This record gives sequence, structure tokens and C-alpha cells, in this order.
Amino acid sequence: MLSFILTLLVKRRQIMNCKFCEKPAPNNMQGYCQVCYRYFIMEHREIHPTPNLGEITYASNGDCICPFCGKAFRKLGLHFYYSHNMTSDEAHKKAGWDRSAKATNPDYRELMRKRLQIKCVKINLIKRGRSTRFRKGSEGRPISKISPMTLKRLKGVHMKKPSIENQGEE
Repeated sequence: MLSFILTLLVKRRQIMNCKFCEKPAPNNMQGYCQVCYRYFIMEHREIHPTPNLGEITYASNGDCICPFCGKAFRKLGLHFYYSHNMTSDEAHKKAGWDRSAKATNPDYRELMRKRLQIKCVKINLIKRGRSTRFRKGSEGRPISKISPMTLKRLKGVHMKKPSIENQGEE
């Protein structure tokens, strides 16, 4: 029933499709859906050429260009989800990117890194970590309290020291 009503509205030109993405668009937005209207009309952005498979390209302002539609955004993860109906991992595979490829503006990454540094180091480690710090005279963590998995990992870390005889041969 709902699809029938939508079909009638489209035929009567009360609802039309977006000029760019073909999603339903109201008449009062110059032929664009709400997302494209904001991108093109309000923010005065443009479409960039789509990059080659496995290539990440950036716009002049540093925003990452979507490999599917050519729009540039600070971070592409949510754009992939809402505009292309795929997760970030799915989009990375389809675009030929490594899973760890950075699909964000470098300035934005640096800003978030600084914020995280402040939150993690200054607040969590320095301020909240006071109660867990080693105190003089404390026994620390004896071997009896270390798990077997950690002990095995620690034994693998210690390397044998080179013998004096081998050093003279070089």
C-alpha cells in the first residue's frame, strides 16, 4: 500500500529523485535529497574524480575522497554506512584498500590523537592511576601471582647473551 502511494506521488511530481544519488528528494530542495542539498548547496562542495582501485586520494582541504561517489569528507566511515549501505570494512575491501588504511583527514586524525593523548595519559594514567602505582617497600607482583601465559611470554622475550668467543670472529 505504501509503495503504491509513493508511486502515485512520484507520478504527480510531489516527490522526485535526487539529481545526484537517485534517492527520494522533496521539491523544495532544488532537486537534491537532504544529504546532497547540504553537500552541494549549503557547503558549496564539489564532486572529485573517483580514485583508482587501491588508491586513497584527498581533496585540496585534506578531506578523504569517497572511491564510490567522489564526494570528500573528513571521515568516510559514516558516509560509507549511510550513503552506500556498507560497513567501513566492506568499503575498504571493495575499494581495494588495506584494512588499516586511513580514510580520514590527516588534520582531523592529529586533532583526535591529541585529544586521546590528553584523556588517556593526563586523566586516566596520571590522575586515576595514583592508587595502582608501585610504593617503596611493597612486594610488587610475585611470580606466584603471574599467570602461566604471561610467564611463557616473558621467558620468550629474554634473549641469550652472545658469547665472548663469537664476538672476536667478526
